Amino acid sequence: MKQALAIRLVMSLALLATAANAATPPSGLQVFRQSGFTFGQGPLTVLERETVSFSVNASGDFPRTHQWRKDGLAVAGATNSSFLLDSAKPTDAAAYSVIVSNVAGSATSTDTVLSVTALPVIRQSPAAVLVGGTVTLTATVPPNVGPTSIQWSFKGQAIPGATSLTYTRPNLRLADDGSYSFRCTYTNLNRTVTAPRFHAKVYPAFTAPLVVTQPKAQTARAGGSAVFTVGASGTPPFSYQWLRNASPIPGATNFFLALTNLQPADATTYSVTVTGFVGVTNSTTAALTLGSAPAPNSTADALVGSGRAALTLHSNPNLISAAATFGAAVGLDPAH
Repeated sequence: MKQALAIRLVMSLALLATAANAATPPSGLQVFRQSGFTFGQGPLTVLERETVSFSVNASGDFPRTHQWRKDGLAVAGATNSSFLLDSAKPTDAAAYSVIVSNVAGSATSTDTVLSVTALPVIRQSPAAVLVGGTVTLTATVPPNVGPTSIQWSFKGQAIPGATSLTYTRPNLRLADDGSYSFRCTYTNLNRTVTAPRFHAKVYPAFTAPLVVTQPKAQTARAGGSAVFTVGASGTPPFSYQWLRNASPIPGATNFFLALTNLQPADATTYSVTVTGFVGVTNSTTAALTLGSAPAPNSTADALVGSGRAALTLHSNPNLISAAATFGAAVGLDPAH
């Protein structure tokens, strides 16, 4: 008769620090500095973008199956003896457990609570600045982290005296256009953190938006999908509002418009209004035609087939999230 699984399961955590600075873990965890790994049992607090590995040891006959859970709900595809959270996000904060089963029964581990602390975020005011103007950069940090040892840098060099959450740079020159970074210590975690680099653009003059890539007419099949895109130049930031037959489409505010499950009513004209830091412009209209079969060179097929180009329509780092949204909308592999 087969032996049932032991009810006692031992769960361990491994934290892989992806940041360049060394990590000092919460008390009770052992650190192997030469490998960059931290081992132990939870609870565990990690920083955003770090990688966390859960694993479990169990006794009982083979074969065994595993199902990892987040806040009591099964995690899709997490059915191995270990479970990896790659590049942790604040939404990954939860209580994790695992159910191990064999033919004789099952056992559930205790919960291991994972907390994820967000990295600082740099914001700029005003959104665009001219030569001779003043820009203020503000680092937003999570509550209760007690930031100390603050230092702003420009192009990798520490800025003397820039040691508060807000940094103001007056009398801007074109040479002040570049990458700014923010570094501090979260005293509650005893961790040194760095915000993602932020590019502050200094303009010799503001220019109104200009549509440089117009939406293209296309043909698709009923029930299929279509994607319209637009490219604009001028002084950012840009905002977008797509229109169907000259009427605004609620929520259609990205540089692309993805339409799915096309119906006869969707066969009409589409355009977009682009608003820049100064001024507004409108694209030309593009017609969507529904046919019995997809056109071999339809815009949607072309964009999906050349996903790398589609995701680089804008090189502004502030539009990375929009590009990721576009990739998800048309089913592109995030690696592209």
